[in-house]
Amino acid sequence: MKSRREPEGLQLDFKRMQTSGDPSADDQDNLKKAVSGYANSVGGIVLWGVTTKDGSKETHRFVDYVPILDADLAEKRLHELAGEATDPPVDGARHERVEVPGGFVIKTLIPASDKTPHRTRDRNGQYYKRSADRFLAMEHFEIADMFGRRARPRLEFFIQSEYSNEPRLAFGLRNVGRGIARFPFVSMKLGPLPFEISKYGLDGNGRFGLSRLLEPSGGSADHRFGGGADSVIHSGSDLLISRIDFHGMVNWNQDKLPLLVVHASHAAEDCPFVTTHVEVDVASEFRAFKDAVRRESK
Repeated sequence: MKSRREPEGLQLDFKRMQTSGDPSADDQDNLKKAVSGYANSVGGIVLWGVTTKDGSKETHRFVDYVPILDADLAEKRLHELAGEATDPPVDGARHERVEVPGGFVIKTLIPASDKTPHRTRDRNGQYYKRSADRFLAMEHFEIADMFGRRARPRLEFFIQSEYSNEPRLAFGLRNVGRGIARFPFVSMKLGPLPFEISKYGLDGNGRFGLSRLLEPSGGSADHRFGGGADSVIHSGSDLLISRIDFHGMVNWNQDKLPLLVVHASHAAEDCPFVTTHVEVDVASEFRAFKDAVRRESK
C-alpha cells in the first residue's frame, strides 16, 4: 500500500489515531462520521494509524504509517465507541488489527445498513453519507427519502432434511428481509420419480403451511401454494409448507436415488418473483442427517 500510495475512495478512508490506542476527541468525531456515513451509503473501511497527503486539488493518498502501540486498547475502545456512535446504532461493525513496522494499524469495517438513516450521537446529531472520498452532511431531501423507505421482506426457498421413522424432506420459505411477508406464494415443479409432494401435508393429516391453489394433473403442472392476509412470515422466520414424499418403496441401504431437482418461484406483497433451481443429493443428505442424530443421542 505504501509503495502504491493508495488513494482514499468510496469505501476506503485513512485516519490518524493517538498512538496510545485511546481515541482522542477528534478520533471519536471521525469514528461517528464514518459509522453514520458508511452505514447510510454502501459500507466501507476506515484504516486507523495512517497519514495522508492532504490537498484541495488532489485525492487524499496514503503516505505513511503512524503505528498504534496498544492494539488491544484500540480495538476495545473502537468497539465500545462504534456501538454508541449513532442513533439508531449500526449493527455488525468489526475492528481488526494489522501488524506493521513499529506497531499496528486498526481496520474498522462498517457495513451498509438496512435501518437507515443513522445520525451521529452528539450535540449536532448530523446525518452523513459517503461521497467519493469524503463524508458529507446529507441534504434534507436525502434524509426524508431514507425515512420514507419501507422495510421490505426478502424470501428464500429452502429444503430441509428430517428423520423420524424414515427419512423425509420438507420445503418452505424463509424471510431474510426486514419487513413482514404478506400473501406469500410458491409455484414449483419437482422430479424425477420417486419424489412427489405429499398429498397429506406436513403432519400427515392434511395440514399445509400455505393453502394448495391448484392440484396438478398428469405431473406436468406446477404445484402452487398461497396464503391470504392471515398468512404472514415475520422477519427472521421460516414457514414450512409441505413434505416431499417418495413414490413406492425405497431401500435406503441399496437403492441409488437420483438427484432431487426442484424449480421454484416465490413472491409476496412488496417482494418480487424470484426463481430458484435446487438439486439435492437425497441419499447423502439423509446419511449425514442420520449420522448426526445418532451422534446426538449418544
